[in-house]
Amino acid sequence: MRIWKIAVPLVVVALFAAAIGWCWFVQMKTKEYLANMKQPPSPVVTKTVKKEKWQEVISAIGYIEPNQGIDISSESSGSIMELFFDSGDVVKQGQILVQVNDSVERANYESSKAQVEAAKKKYVRYSTLFNKGNISQQDLDNALADYEALSADVDAIKAKLDKLQIKAPFSGKLGIRNVYVGQYLQPGSKIAHLEDNSQVKVRFTIPQNDVQKIKLDEEVSITVDSYPGEVFQGKITAIEVVMNYESGLIQVQGTIPNPQSKLITGMYVKVNVILPEEEMQIAVPKTAVAYNLYGTSVYRVKTNDKGEKVSELVNVKTGNENEDRVVITEGLNEGDELITEGLVRLSNDSPITITDKFTLDRPEQAPEL
Repeated sequence: MRIWKIAVPLVVVALFAAAIGWCWFVQMKTKEYLANMKQPPSPVVTKTVKKEKWQEVISAIGYIEPNQGIDISSESSGSIMELFFDSGDVVKQGQILVQVNDSVERANYESSKAQVEAAKKKYVRYSTLFNKGNISQQDLDNALADYEALSADVDAIKAKLDKLQIKAPFSGKLGIRNVYVGQYLQPGSKIAHLEDNSQVKVRFTIPQNDVQKIKLDEEVSITVDSYPGEVFQGKITAIEVVMNYESGLIQVQGTIPNPQSKLITGMYVKVNVILPEEEMQIAVPKTAVAYNLYGTSVYRVKTNDKGEKVSELVNVKTGNENEDRVVITEGLNEGDELITEGLVRLSNDSPITITDKFTLDRPEQAPEL
């Protein structure tokens, strides 16, 4: 009986020790297997680095302004008798848009014209009498003064009549009408917005480091999200003479032909100023460049001691860039084999296999943030 009391605990302890030993053995073998397991090569796309012609471009964000644009308003008060336009109409310079009630002014105008005619005849008659010596010089001067004063009154009434006919100051397209027949206008009341957008202006800013690179008549191209894939061409027509000392930016204005009126005032656009000089530079796809807190880097292909192709992490310095490429100023040499796609799975010395087609399907257009 005493032997069983000693043997059973010993057997239980032995079984626990065996189980623990077996788990430890399995764990050690698993670690050994994983440590010796060879990492499968990652598929990548590569490109041989070489110098090529580089067209330097200054990129910015700008907005569209009209060639001419105003809010048409009334200079005089009065009720609207007639409207000669509707929302969205295209009008010519001098075209009558609104007729304000002018009945009182027109009556005054006709009365003043009659008085001018009478004053004119009086002055002619006095001139004859003065030549005959029948009246004094003072009488003749008074007749002339009356005639000129009444003529000035007629001109003043005519000017007021003209103001009651609201006309288009230039040719263009009208916006939404804000008035109606019978409405009483106050001076300054907005009637409609008029714009000449046969050509538009794009206003944008560039940093002071790029000021010396641009000049008048240099080519400007803009793109708008509303018309994907379409590029609008123009030229620089003005450069501001004062730089903003707080931001270090200077305003630039370009002029863009707009015959189809696609570009609308207030649109935000992406602007590229295309500089004329072309240089031989090492330019690589932006997909090949990684930006992080520790700097900028790329991966290139190298062969290790076993003759296998692996990735090599290289720190680089970048220069100018455009929509899809960036210039590498330091870190790469001509002839290097650069990894352009498949970088997500890579680290330094990762085994790779080179393919001419990337394994992941790429979207036709990059998603917008």
